[in-house]
Amino acid sequence: MKEKYCFPCSVLFDEAATSLIESLYISNCTFHPIGTLGCFRRLKSLVLCGVHITEEGLRQLVSKSFSLEWLEIFSCNEIICLKIPCTLQKLKLLKVGRCPKIQVIEISAPNLSAFHHYGFPPEIYIEDSSQLTEVYLSSLYPSGILSYSRAKLPSIASNVERLTLVFCGENVNTPMLHEKLHHLKSLEFEFHGSGACSPVYDIFSLVSFLDASPALESLILRVARNAIVDHCDAGDDVYLKGKSAYQHDRLKRVTITGFCSAKSLIKLVISILESAPSLERLTLDTTPRGCGRKLRDTSICTAAKYKSKCCWIGERSLEESNRAVEAAGRYIAGRIPSAVEFEVLEPCRRCHTGNPVDDVLNKS
Repeated sequence: MKEKYCFPCSVLFDEAATSLIESLYISNCTFHPIGTLGCFRRLKSLVLCGVHITEEGLRQLVSKSFSLEWLEIFSCNEIICLKIPCTLQKLKLLKVGRCPKIQVIEISAPNLSAFHHYGFPPEIYIEDSSQLTEVYLSSLYPSGILSYSRAKLPSIASNVERLTLVFCGENVNTPMLHEKLHHLKSLEFEFHGSGACSPVYDIFSLVSFLDASPALESLILRVARNAIVDHCDAGDDVYLKGKSAYQHDRLKRVTITGFCSAKSLIKLVISILESAPSLERLTLDTTPRGCGRKLRDTSICTAAKYKSKCCWIGERSLEESNRAVEAAGRYIAGRIPSAVEFEVLEPCRRCHTGNPVDDVLNKS
C-alpha cells in the first residue's frame, strides 16, 4: 500500500463497545484519535506495532485502560518521550523496542514486575521499582548496553531478580563499580559478534556483574561463534591478573554455550571456580547454537533413523569445538572441585566424526 491505513478511531468512541474489549492488537497503520476514546474497562493486553501514534494519542489510549496488565510498543516512530502513568495500577509487563526516536521512558506504574527493552537504551526513570523483578535489555548494534546496565540498573531497578542482557560489539569493557544488585538471582548474557569490534571486548570483565550480585544463584552465558577470537594455545598461561574481588557464596549453576578456547573466557571460568565455593554444576557447551550432546548420550542420537545429522555444524565450527574441548581438558578440568558436577558438551560423534576429544577428556 502506498499510504498507511488510517484506523477509524471513531469505532472506539462508544464506551459500550470498548468496555467489552479484553485484548487489542494494532499494527501497521495510523492511529490518531480526534475525539475522546471510550473506557476500556476489561482491556488486559495492548500491542502497538508499526503504528503512527502521537504521544497524546497514546496517552488517551492507556489512560482509559485501567485493567491493563500487558503493554507492548514496537516500531512506533513518532514517540519521543514515553510516559506510563500511575493509573495503570495492574500493569505487570512492559515491552518497548525499535522506537528510534524515544529518548526518555518514564514509568509510574507502581506494580510493574517485568520490563523489556530492545534497541539503544534511552534514559529510563522508574518512580517506584519495588515490584520490578525482571529486566531484559537487548541491542544487536554496538550500544554500550553492558556499561549502561552496570551503571544504571542498581538505581532504577534495585530489586531485580532476573536480568538478561543481549549485546554485541562492546568497545568498552564493563566498569567495576561499587553499586550492587542485592537481589539478583538469575543472570543471563547473550553475546553476538560484530565484525572487527568483537575482539575489543574482554569478556572477563563480565566479572563486574558477578561481583555486584551477592545473591546470584544461576549464570548463563551464550557466546556466538567467533564473537571472541583470542585463542589459547598450548603452553599459554591463562591465569593472568584479574581475579574476582569477591566470593560468590550462593552461585550454584553456571552454563556457557558456545564455549571456545578464548583466553578471556577461560580466565572467566577459572575465576568463577576459585570464587564460588557453593558451585554445584558447571556446563560448557562447545557447539554453536547450544546444540551440544553429552558423550554418553550420542548412542541414542534421534537423527540416526532418518539418516541425517542432528545439528548442522560447519567445518570451521567443528574445528573450534574440538579446540574448545581440548582447552577445557587442559585448563579447567583439573581445577574442578570434587563436589562440582562438570560437563563438557561436544558435537554428536555419530553425526560429526573425527572429533579428537576422547583422550583429552579421559586424561582430565
